[in-house]
Amino acid sequence: MMEDIYDAVSRTIIWLGPLEVGDDEAIRLAELAYKKYPEDLRYEQEGTRHDLPLFNCTDRGLPDVFRGYAIDPTWRNIFKIPLHPWFSRI
Repeated sequence: MMEDIYDAVSRTIIWLGPLEVGDDEAIRLAELAYKKYPEDLRYEQEGTRHDLPLFNCTDRGLPDVFRGYAIDPTWRNIFKIPLHPWFSRI
């Protein structure tokens, strides 16, 4: 039944639970990074490969992903989103 539901919609919004510490900043950074990503690559329908190594954060006015040898805490919060159990429930 879910396949039929998802096939019939043009957009899906999911709820992953209440916000955790740092989520507000991560959401703002994700929105900003999306806006600064080249428009022709924003929606890639034929796969998931993007040339992220060519996306230079500092050139686009975003914080660098790495601070020395550690990942920036705000970027870390973005990266943890796909680890939420909702994404592995199949």
